[in-house]
Formats: sequence, C-alpha cells, structure tokens
Amino acid sequence: MAERNSRNELAWGAENQEKLRKSKVLVAGTDILGQMVLGGLAGLGIGSIHLMDNRRVSRGDYDFLCSQTNTDIGQKKTSHIRSTLESINPSIDAVVAIHSRFSEALAYPLRPDIIVDATNDRLTKKKTSEYAAKYRIPVISASSGSSKAAVSVFSPARKIKPMHSSADLDSLLMDEFYKETQSPVAGGVIAGIACEEVRKQIFAYDKKDTPLQNRKKIMYNLNSESRTGVSEPQNIASYFRHRKMLVAGAGGIGTFVCLNLALLGVGSIDIVDFDSVEEHNLNRQLLFYGRQGELKAEVMAGRIALIDPHADASAFSARVGKIDMKKDRPWLEELYETDRKLWEQEDDNTREPDYPGFEDYVKKNFGYQKDRLLDEKIAEKGYDMIFGCLDNKYARIWLNNFSVNNKIPYIDGGTAARSGQVAVYVPGNTSCVDCQLDLKHLKRIPMHCHEADASVVMSNMVIGSAMVGEAVRIFSGAAPLNGILRYDPFSDSRLYIDNKRTRFAKKHGC
Repeated sequence: MAERNSRNELAWGAENQEKLRKSKVLVAGTDILGQMVLGGLAGLGIGSIHLMDNRRVSRGDYDFLCSQTNTDIGQKKTSHIRSTLESINPSIDAVVAIHSRFSEALAYPLRPDIIVDATNDRLTKKKTSEYAAKYRIPVISASSGSSKAAVSVFSPARKIKPMHSSADLDSLLMDEFYKETQSPVAGGVIAGIACEEVRKQIFAYDKKDTPLQNRKKIMYNLNSESRTGVSEPQNIASYFRHRKMLVAGAGGIGTFVCLNLALLGVGSIDIVDFDSVEEHNLNRQLLFYGRQGELKAEVMAGRIALIDPHADASAFSARVGKIDMKKDRPWLEELYETDRKLWEQEDDNTREPDYPGFEDYVKKNFGYQKDRLLDEKIAEKGYDMIFGCLDNKYARIWLNNFSVNNKIPYIDGGTAARSGQVAVYVPGNTSCVDCQLDLKHLKRIPMHCHEADASVVMSNMVIGSAMVGEAVRIFSGAAPLNGILRYDPFSDSRLYIDNKRTRFAKKHGC
C-alpha cells in the first residue's frame, strides 16, 4: 500500500484505488471552484488530470493553486496549477494543462472518462454537456456564486443520442450563476461533493452508493436556513479583516478551514497543532506538499501568508488545553466513568486488559506536558471564534468547555471517510457542542491505540468549508445553525440539517 494513498485504501481498498489511478478526468475552469476540484482529484489519486481554461493570474482572484507575485501576474493559470498539482501528488501519471476555453477538438485527443465543468459560463457548459452526450461519458456540472453553489450530473445512455435541451441540458447550464464571482466557501462545499460524484462514477462502495440522478441539482446556500434551499432572500456578507480566529487542529478539516479563512481575508489566524506532516496526510491535507517532517502548525501559517500576505498567521506547536485538577475534576470524573462503561462493552480481545486508574487516565488524555496551550494564553488573545478541527474527543470536550466558560462562539467539525458534520455554539443563542453531539459518548480512544483511520479529501473539504460558512453567517448577524449540519454521500440531498440531537438538556451552563 503506497503511504500517500494509505488512508484512501483504508476507506475503499487497493482495487478501487487502482481504478482511480487508471481514470482520466478533464476539468474545465480554473477559478476557485475549479481549483478546489482539481486539488480534490489530486488527493483522490486520479491518474490523469486534464485542465482547460484561458484565464490568466490576476491580483485579487481567489487562488490557492497558483501564486500572485508580481512575476506571476498575467501568466497562464493552467501552467501554474499543473505545477502545483504535480507537487501535491507526484504519483499522478499525467497532468495536461491547456490554455484555452473548452473545445471538442482539444478535448477529444485526451479521451477523458469524466468531465467536470467548474465554470459559470453558459457556453462552456453547453459545449462540455454536448461533448459528454456525444461520446457517452458523464459530465459533472458545478457553479458557484458569492454565497451559494450547485452541482448537477448527467450520465448519458449507452446509445448515442442528442441531449434534450429542455430537460437534460437546463440542469447543467446553471444559468443563475452566469457572470457571478465564485467564492471559496460555497465553492469548497460543492467542490467536495463534485469530487465525491467523480468517485461514484468510477466505483461504488455498494448498491446504495449511487451517483446523482440525471437533472437532479444539489444546492449549498448560505442564504438558506436549511443550507440547501434555492432562493431564501437574506444578505449574507461579512468583513473578516479585523477578526481573530483560533483553529485547533491543522489536519484534514483544519486544512480547509484555514484555506477558506485565508481566501476570505481574515486578519488574524492562530493555528494549534502538535503533529508533524507525514506522507499519509497528503491525500487530504493539500497545503502540506513538499513539507514532510515539519510541524503542521508552522507549515500552515506559512501557507496562509502566501495566500494572503496581509493575514497575521501564528503557529502554536502544542496540544490543545491543559486541565486544572481542582477546577475540572467534576467533569473529568464524569467522563472517566462514561469511558469505563464504554470499555466494559468492548471486545475482550481488542481492549486493554485493565481499565486505567483515574490519574493515569487524566494524564494520558489531557496530560501535564509543557507543550499544551494553557487556557489563560488562549483567553488573553481575545478570539472572535474558535474552530475545532480535531479527531480526539478529549480535546473537543476541553475546547467546548473553554468556549462555554469564556462565551466564545465555537464551531466543531468531524469527519469520517463517508460522512461529516458541523455543530455550532453561539453564546446566548444555541446549546453547546457537547449538548448537541454528546461528546462524552463518542468512541473511546484506548490507552494503547495507534490504529490508523480512513480519511479522504471529500468529506474534509465539504466540512471544513461549511464550518467557515457558518462563521460567515454568525458574523453577518444571521440566525445560527439550528441543529447539526450533516454530510452524507449516500443520502439523496447529500447535505441536511439534523435537529434530533438538539433535544439533549443544556449542560455546563450553556
């Protein structure tokens, strides 16, 4: 198993990873939606990636696959992006960059298996759709505006036939986005879903894992209380330059939170992560290419500075939080007993033979190490918001308690290979994240656990982008998320708000 793709293969196996490697995908469009898709395809391990667009590097564009230095301005975007994709995943067999709008004459020699149209251009979408119908290959059409984005799929029948203009074509043209400026947040959510649709066209987990039906459109809309509505009028806009953000965790979710914050122009971003970049991170943590062995927080701060030179990005190579045994003992004892019950329910062959004593339990999960960021240090920074991008329930519990005690809005994200969710805490408006997710009863982490988990780029891209979308709403004064935003690639809607878990009684004084 190649280390770079090891987390992918844990999700879907080496045979399906090989199917991805043998696939050829053409992407039309190099705005931010197209760049997110291209980065996602590189993370997936698509063997041949073709990109086609005639845009040039321009200062002020939302870019992360090409830089905007003085020498870069005016250069072909496709050439810059090709170089970055080859750095993100050197094992890609071929990256072909064509500086042109989409045309059949240029696309045909490449023989793509799938086309992703990530433009907002009606003529380009008409051409990509007609090409897909003519040569009987799937086309995934995605577009983005300032606060909403959409994706639709057309898989033509085996028999060659013209596309029906009134039905098949209309859903792919995305006329509502024509000439709109694409945004990173909405574009990031839909790009993740579009990459999932590419994966579904290449292989399926099982019979329930089906691509979108022809003409069905998936919408992500920050103006909508459901986040998937079409036209609920609100004016969602926010200015971020004076905001201070803390991002806890620079892994898969944290990568896309930091990327979106940098693209939106957040003034101050502090990143906390104690880990170093490893090769198996690179399938989903797209900003760490070429930096293996270095501290994640420091690498991320440096990448943010390249994307937005005006941002004040600082790195804390530390673990999140340090407990006070006197102050925190009540909730620690409750958590200790909860984990004991979970331990008792586990298989005797996989759990540790003896449940640890209270002191050992606390030391292991919360520690007394010096490399922990103290709550006093966090409090004195005066953050406007905290993003929890952690896969450790103990750190998430600590962050939740800290946010409640200090009345700081907290957005928590979690992912698995086939799902993800966002929960939001706004002081005085919502219950805390622990109330919503019941963090104490999440999967226990055994004392000896070193087992790797499957983690892929799509769910991390969707959830990390959606977390920043919730921040945009909060700072705009719009109503916060009423429930848990869930990403489920097996559901018809792909995204939905789950209100069931909000029934838990409020705890921690939230």
